[in-house]
Amino acid sequence: KEELDDGQRSVPHMNRFGIHLDENYFNFSLPIPDALKVELWFFGIPLNFFESHNDKTTENLPLLRKYDLIKASTDHEIWQGKFESPVTVLTAYLVKVFRSDSDGNSITDWILDPFARNSLGGELWGQIITFQVDEKCGLLKACFESEDSLSKASSIKLKRLALLTEMAKVRVESERFSKKSLGELVIYECHVRGMTQHHSSGVPVRQRGNFSGIQQKIKYLSQLGVDVVELLPIFDFDENENQLRNPENQQNLKNYWGYSPILWFAPKGAYAENPLYRHQEFKEFVQECHLHKIEVWLDVVYNHSAEQDAKGPKYHFKMMNKETWYLQTPQGELHNASGCGNTLRCGHPLVKELILESLLYWHKVMGIDGFRFDLTSILNRHPETGYFQDFPNLLWELRQEPRLKNVRLISEPWDAHGYDLGKSAKKAGWTEWNDRFRDTVRKVLAGEVGQGLALKDAIEGSPSIFGEPSTDYWPSLNFITSHDGFTLWDLFSYSEKHNHANGENNRDGHSANFSNNLGVEGPTENQEIL
Repeated sequence: KEELDDGQRSVPHMNRFGIHLDENYFNFSLPIPDALKVELWFFGIPLNFFESHNDKTTENLPLLRKYDLIKASTDHEIWQGKFESPVTVLTAYLVKVFRSDSDGNSITDWILDPFARNSLGGELWGQIITFQVDEKCGLLKACFESEDSLSKASSIKLKRLALLTEMAKVRVESERFSKKSLGELVIYECHVRGMTQHHSSGVPVRQRGNFSGIQQKIKYLSQLGVDVVELLPIFDFDENENQLRNPENQQNLKNYWGYSPILWFAPKGAYAENPLYRHQEFKEFVQECHLHKIEVWLDVVYNHSAEQDAKGPKYHFKMMNKETWYLQTPQGELHNASGCGNTLRCGHPLVKELILESLLYWHKVMGIDGFRFDLTSILNRHPETGYFQDFPNLLWELRQEPRLKNVRLISEPWDAHGYDLGKSAKKAGWTEWNDRFRDTVRKVLAGEVGQGLALKDAIEGSPSIFGEPSTDYWPSLNFITSHDGFTLWDLFSYSEKHNHANGENNRDGHSANFSNNLGVEGPTENQEIL
């Protein structure tokens, strides 16, 4: 055992990364290669921090303590420590890393723990908060900024802090119920904010656009015959990262959809009525679904991060060692199979551990019944070459994981550079989003002739793609509309997409929607068409 400075106790080897409570102590562990020294800094957060900040521009958060970590493992250069639990009600933390460059110059990075269960900085939708450490004064300065006040200096400031959370205190037990076979399920995909944000939802103002609001709609969905509520991404993301403006009114656009995760364990604070209780509110939502025998699935993004391309923000992986966490091109640039600037190196042991631990957390702790993987094909890209592998090792490992035995695993079988329906995910025993079914049924509904054989194949479960159906394996998830492209209403209102308001010159979104406006493009009062 090695005696540590600053009141630390001896540290046993830990396999779990991030920070975890063990009785009255916190264990911390994180892989950080090429570091000369690593420190963990704790800051106190006042309870009123989560209230409206309309009357203030800055707030100073005091440094509570800082600890030296030790390099406890040469494999992946894991730094860890064990510390007494802070006495304050709310505590945020950052990891400070000391390095030197090739010229011997000192470099300091502030890293957000990618394994953090909670975060600080995104509690109110659209609010912009940046953080900057004042080491001399022992303070963390929080700046409440507006879109107009943002400067180039703001782009290098911290946008999130990790927040300590005692998950053991979040106790909401969900009802157990007998689940239907996958082939019987009616799946309702929805966006947490969009589901109840409009006044027509009938949800009280304070609960619109959050977990408490959507919870009030579960009885209604049950009456519709819904078996699964599939939530679009709820991992913490920054809606203010979008740099585009609406060309029609010049207003700043938001990242509404959330397919840009900062953290893979922390629910988005702006999706809670009270961000202090975001875990509690989410688990109460899950409990309500289970009471009505409705499963909860999450749309999850394990293929890229919010760090975007080489010019994008730095939260964690770029500073922890981007070669470990991201696929690289032969030229040493970030591989972009996601279309979002970077591609997670899913075949690397550390990335695999992040994915598995995240899945287990959301299933075991938060009660999730299934996961729909965004751009699943990336999980089958070789960690060295970036090419598709002949056998989907990671998909197979996840499907064979005993702790995920009863969890639904759904693949979106493509990425920005490849199409994989009926191949990798099928070999691993996953269910796949069947876009061939979608397109065939749309063509038929739009009046396109010559679709008889394709429709027969689609109705029979697409045996031309997946082989003959089995009683214990359902490979095809059939759908007609989703968050991608047209809604069901759009299919019979527009023959062309009209995404100009997104500021991308109508390039975004599918062009082949196989829709039919029935004579008038857009809304109409023509009763013959209606």
